Amino acid sequence: MRPLSRSDLRAPELIGIANRGPTPGSRPRWVVGIWALSGGGYFWPAWVMAAWGVGIVFQVWDYLRPPITEVDVDAEVRRMQSPGR
Repeated sequence: MRPLSRSDLRAPELIGIANRGPTPGSRPRWVVGIWALSGGGYFWPAWVMAAWGVGIVFQVWDYLRPPITEVDVDAEVRRMQSPGR
């Protein structure tokens, strides 16, 4: 059995991100359906989809950034405690 890699440990996060995208039957489709049933007009679901997209972008960004290590935390604490701050 091989040891777990970083990608193995983060796979559940990636699956969670993939499940939030605009797949068939997802919430954006429901919002467009509500818009259509309410008579159409101004396409307000675009605002909902844009906000949804921002959330997905932040999740992908969180997934792709390198993890914060203890060394990073210690360096930041030293930087904050330095007198030249």
